[in-house]
Amino acid sequence: MTEDATNLILEHLRHIRSKVDRVADDVVELKQRMTAAEAAINRLQQAIDRIGVRLDRIEARLGLIDETA
Repeated sequence: MTEDATNLILEHLRHIRSKVDRVADDVVELKQRMTAAEAAINRLQQAIDRIGVRLDRIEARLGLIDETA
């Protein structure tokens, strides 16, 4: 191969490497954001569960639910 072809190949490889590095950085950021979103969803689910338990207790105290069901 000529030196020009070798240089061209190296230039393309550097460009590809640069793109791959940016994609890897984006993946790391997306993983962090996904982890934060999952944690937020879990906190919301726990809050909803607590509200459900409290609502059940309120309904039972007010006699609004049939205990035999």
